[in-house]
Amino acid sequence: MTDRRDVKRMVETYLGSLATPAGDRVDEKVLPAALTAMHKAKPQMALASHSIWRTIMTSKTSKLTAAAVVAVVVLFAVFGSLTRPAWAIEQTIEALKNVKAIHIAGRVHYPDRQIDAAIDIWAAASSSDPSLSGDFFYREGEDHVCVASEKENLTYVSGRCEGPNTTVVYITEGLNRRGPIFPSGDMLEEFKKAAQHWQEEYRPDPATERPCVYVTFAGPAVNGARYWSIQIDLDSKLPVRAAVWFEEARQGPAHFEYSGVTYNPTLPAGLFEFSMPAGAQVVDCRKIRKLLAETPGLGLPVDGLSCQDACKKVVQAYWQAVIATDWATARKLRPLASGELSTLYAGNPPVELVGISRMNHLEDPGTLAEVTLVIKLTDGTTRNSVLNVGVSDTTDGRVAAIAGTVGPELYR
Repeated sequence: MTDRRDVKRMVETYLGSLATPAGDRVDEKVLPAALTAMHKAKPQMALASHSIWRTIMTSKTSKLTAAAVVAVVVLFAVFGSLTRPAWAIEQTIEALKNVKAIHIAGRVHYPDRQIDAAIDIWAAASSSDPSLSGDFFYREGEDHVCVASEKENLTYVSGRCEGPNTTVVYITEGLNRRGPIFPSGDMLEEFKKAAQHWQEEYRPDPATERPCVYVTFAGPAVNGARYWSIQIDLDSKLPVRAAVWFEEARQGPAHFEYSGVTYNPTLPAGLFEFSMPAGAQVVDCRKIRKLLAETPGLGLPVDGLSCQDACKKVVQAYWQAVIATDWATARKLRPLASGELSTLYAGNPPVELVGISRMNHLEDPGTLAEVTLVIKLTDGTTRNSVLNVGVSDTTDGRVAAIAGTVGPELYR
């Protein structure tokens, strides 16, 4: 009521200064109507100015002078600016300094592959840089698990390769899996710097009714999805939800949706210790990368090519050598092969590379690229093959080589 009395006095003072005829009679009707209209409009801060104007002009008293209307609108703007919820990104950055670990539950949606799966994320702050995650755990659906171990300085990426129906585990040196939205102030600042069309909307959470600010912007892309929405609780100043869409309209399932956020949770014992799935094929990415770095002349030079084009070029060169029985060239392109390559295709040798049907894990530092090909054999039948391709920058330039296959050499 104090706010209302203060504004009442401000309006009375202004109306008293107006040089209008029959000012007393105008005041008797104008003031209550103006205050009522303003009070009704105050909760609707997000409405456009024409909506505020309509609220005032449709009040019971219609004898407002033009000057009085202007006064009420101006006072409404002043009063509204004093009561509007205030949030600044610096407040969230400061609140995030106390976060040492996080647990996030959510969902991931791949429209092109018709996949919709639950995700579970745990992350602990790095011991050397608390703005980044160190130990990290990520589970997507039933088959995809990533673990980054700060103690081992290794990252494990486990997933199911659908074609050959093989579970494959990639091991790489370093921590190349970090929380997708690990809520560090540094990351939030980077989002703000990279953002386009940054907008803030204040409204309560529909489930809890807690006051929140919803920030939307076009920002850093996740698999091509770049239209973000981040919900921040105004009491704690911490993010409580985030989602990113492929489409600017932000309709339908998000590509990634992070909800159920818990700050500084108790971390389950052994959470960041990777458990090898039974029967999994292990691909140690360190081997091919080390070999290419230390042995000039191996692989195929791919300077100036994208990862996709580099992978395409080396697998085409490999199958051309295999079909031509040029085993010296084939071994140079596939230097980790054990035994004679000719024995892999004996009995029904390949005669044609029909095409490349899919590429996966391009530009992924935690895996090798997976290139799925269709091969025609001597008897006229076709088989598939998934080749692992490593692309490395060496002292001799950018080089691509085949590390092996995922699953059998050829499968139906």
